[in-house]
Amino acid sequence: RDFTLCADMFKLLNVEQVRLLTNNPKKVEILTEAGINIVERVPLIVGRNPKNAHYLDTKAAKMGHLLNSKPKE
Repeated sequence: RDFTLCADMFKLLNVEQVRLLTNNPKKVEILTEAGINIVERVPLIVGRNPKNAHYLDTKAAKMGHLLNSKPKE
């Protein structure tokens, strides 16, 4: 996916800084490189369970997602 479109939209709207809700460090990198100040990265809390564990592990391993998921009780 191409996240530069988000940076372009922020610039068009004169947005200079954001609180970014994401686990994806690539989004932070692209917006920062585009001159958008990330004042805070708010992690998305994802519950881990047997059905999504492999998916979450793959996102973390292949795309570097920052996950603090905990097993559901």
